[in-house]
Amino acid sequence: MRIKEIENTETAMDDFQDFFEREAITPRFPNKDDADMAASLLSEALINAWEHGNCKDPQKRIFISWKYLWGGGLEISVRDEGDGFAPPKNQGLPEASARRGRGIFIISEFAESVRYNDRGNEITFIFRGEKTMENKYFSGYMVVLGLDIKEDNAREEIRGLRENLVKLTTDAEILKKQKDIYILINMVPFNVVSSTFFGDIGATLDIEQVKLIGLCGMQPTVKKIAKRMNVIQGDSVASPTESIEELLYKIQAFDTLQDGFNLMIEG
Repeated sequence: MRIKEIENTETAMDDFQDFFEREAITPRFPNKDDADMAASLLSEALINAWEHGNCKDPQKRIFISWKYLWGGGLEISVRDEGDGFAPPKNQGLPEASARRGRGIFIISEFAESVRYNDRGNEITFIFRGEKTMENKYFSGYMVVLGLDIKEDNAREEIRGLRENLVKLTTDAEILKKQKDIYILINMVPFNVVSSTFFGDIGATLDIEQVKLIGLCGMQPTVKKIAKRMNVIQGDSVASPTESIEELLYKIQAFDTLQDGFNLMIEG
């Protein structure tokens, strides 16, 4: 979960919107229609907080938190410092003459789910997109791990990434749906990776639903180690067992996350 606090001004909202689209939306939603919709829903929530919640008071603040979801998508929360309101039980399209209510309608119409806190000054919505997980090129889950990891805490975060990888490939809710799983891992922040990490990757290979593990943006030393350990095609001095060799095709190295996205989106 990442949290950001901004000033209650249009300039601050615009700056955050630009940041969020660049850092969270564009990498998460390779399809432009999905990316544009995610940006639109965030914009509506920010405007509601600024105008209706905080009444355009520049002394107040807006608080945004977000997290990446299993199977793709984002959960976004926007909270203001206003008194809150009673959310409508059945959100319909406002009358043509109404000046308010359209933002909530748009969010409720296109988000997968919407909820409010008890006070009514925080909205939380989930958006996955129509073409992020399931599209005409493949049917299943496209999952990106490590998007929010920064280089200054990469050593600690690699443990969490490993836990997420294990959880993803053992999650009963995902596995019982019998859908293919395509995993992209952002390797850019890691200049040191332990052999245990590659062991976790290897352990996922015999899971039938896992169709691809993309290692994106590996640093030169990490890539060299991966080659020597037969994780990716290289110059290993040892030959993998026949059963493992048959599964190594699932692991692919990409120069960037975008290259991984392109493979799946373009087919």
